[in-house]
Amino acid sequence: MPFSKEFPHVRKTGKASFTISWIDDDPVLSDKYCSHTNTSSTSIETSKNCYGLVNLKFAYGNIGRECVLEMEMTATDNKLNLNKPLVSVVAIKDGVEKKMKFREGKWTVSWETPLPAKCERCDDWPMRTCEGVLFDIVIDFNRHSQQSTKSRSTQHLLNLCNNQESADVTFDFGNGTLLKGHSLVIASGSPVLAAMFKHNLKENAGKKVVEIAGVKSDVFAVLLRFLYTGEVDDFGNADAAEVMVAADKYAIDPLKEECASRMTQNLTVENATSYLVLAHLHNAAALQEATSEFIARNATFICSKEDWMMGVIKNYPELAFAIFQRLANF
Repeated sequence: MPFSKEFPHVRKTGKASFTISWIDDDPVLSDKYCSHTNTSSTSIETSKNCYGLVNLKFAYGNIGRECVLEMEMTATDNKLNLNKPLVSVVAIKDGVEKKMKFREGKWTVSWETPLPAKCERCDDWPMRTCEGVLFDIVIDFNRHSQQSTKSRSTQHLLNLCNNQESADVTFDFGNGTLLKGHSLVIASGSPVLAAMFKHNLKENAGKKVVEIAGVKSDVFAVLLRFLYTGEVDDFGNADAAEVMVAADKYAIDPLKEECASRMTQNLTVENATSYLVLAHLHNAAALQEATSEFIARNATFICSKEDWMMGVIKNYPELAFAIFQRLANF
């Protein structure tokens, strides 16, 4: 797309919503791990009489595997808080629409990108060259009423989840711990549990009981909450990796993807090897790709560890071979 001097520009799309279009045409964009890091930024006034100033920043991050767009809004009226989480902000890049998340005073969103090339100046990773990136950012201040409706619906389902008296099925973990639920709600989100309701139910004092093996009650509680609300704000005492394994076991794919996403964001030298194996065993493609890339870029620290030598090379040589192939391409 040819660049225009009219960018960035803003247009009002509703009574309380507007769209910002911005082309970042900096030819060189690089990740923070390269010593010659460049980012692009711009500012635009949304309205002379309302809303305020919007600051946009674009860069490559997460070891060069994603591009990140950040936005801050400053109100012209000090009484107006534009950064409330109730404001809806959607960013569109290359036809891919994503909601921007509000954290620490900033709205952020990221897209996965192809692997970069080395920096020609410092021979470090990573370096990218592009002709330009076009963003459309849609900001809607009408979300309050929409969010209120959604929140009420979610709260009703959460109340149902917590209502033990109306539950018609009990999950027994064999250690004295019992969790209760509503079979119709749970079956609608998990085909595996739906099948268990038909074939693995036991009657106990006139009540339906399903025995759960191999999953902790804390982990299963996260699954139940997600099946009712479609959200997982807090894992509580459960670990994201354990929840992902359980979500895969009971075919709750949206929860599995959410766990994999959180695990990707929390990759470290200590957990990368175990996350790689889990991703492989439970067919979490995005997590396996991110973990493989992380290990390849930190091979000096990870591939000398015992869990890599005994856990991966010995038991999963195909995974080790794939990592070594990546290293050969560096």
